[in-house]
Amino acid sequence: MICPQCKTYNDDDAKFCEKCGRALRSDKRGSISSTTKILIVFCGILILGVGLLAGMLLQNDKAPVVTNNTTTYVEQSPTEVINKDDWNEIDTLSGVNDDIMSFSTKGSKFKVVYSATPLKNYDTNYLNVDISNQNNIITSGQMDWGSTDAITEKKKSVVITSGPGNYFINIYTKDLESWNIKVYDYY
Repeated sequence: MICPQCKTYNDDDAKFCEKCGRALRSDKRGSISSTTKILIVFCGILILGVGLLAGMLLQNDKAPVVTNNTTTYVEQSPTEVINKDDWNEIDTLSGVNDDIMSFSTKGSKFKVVYSATPLKNYDTNYLNVDISNQNNIITSGQMDWGSTDAITEKKKSVVITSGPGNYFINIYTKDLESWNIKVYDYY
């Protein structure tokens, strides 16, 4: 290695010039190794990610609620959700024979859950329900058991999207041990 100051030739591994004593290799104390650079970048990204996550959690007091592919926002405090709709049981009726049930709803939809158990016989057993408003039938449901079917309880439900109002359920039966109907309002 040649000294830049006095132009004397020195050994390649020499740190100082043999003639003038000048440092031949620069001391790399000011530079940062590539491993250290990677570690600094990783820590910076980690701190940024934690900060963004904390900001998102603290940013908004509105939480999205998704129901039936519609997103609505519910105002909430840190400990309590306000104005969250849910299914509320409003009426129950049980029986064996034909019957009529009336009920009123205040929500935008309601659900009817019906179940029945047949008598043991060799004929067709059934439960038919017609759900109607004051003017016409909205929907109908049926469950039946043939002569070779197992004598077990069956259960079905139907959700009706309709505004608040008065509704009726007409129940038609044949050879049932019992039936049960529950009505739920969504508000």
